[in-house]
Amino acid sequence: SGERDTPRRLSDRIVTISGQAEQKEGACRGIVERLRRLQDLQDPKEVGFFVVIVPASSVPVIVGAQGATIKEVLAAAEGVEL
Repeated sequence: SGERDTPRRLSDRIVTISGQAEQKEGACRGIVERLRRLQDLQDPKEVGFFVVIVPASSVPVIVGAQGATIKEVLAAAEGVEL
């Protein structure tokens, strides 16, 4: 991401979400919904952003060889930018 993509004031906090896959997905959805309200994004088509800090050890699993995994995820999530 570029400097213009990062909030002016970004204080990092680590949030750990545990549970079964469906529970974690629901929690993530809830967090995104609250972040959208915080950004005053009421129309679901309005572009918003949030930052995810990923453990360095997980990056290879998320990105994949030559970015193959993350490209696949982004293709499935039409319109999303990373």
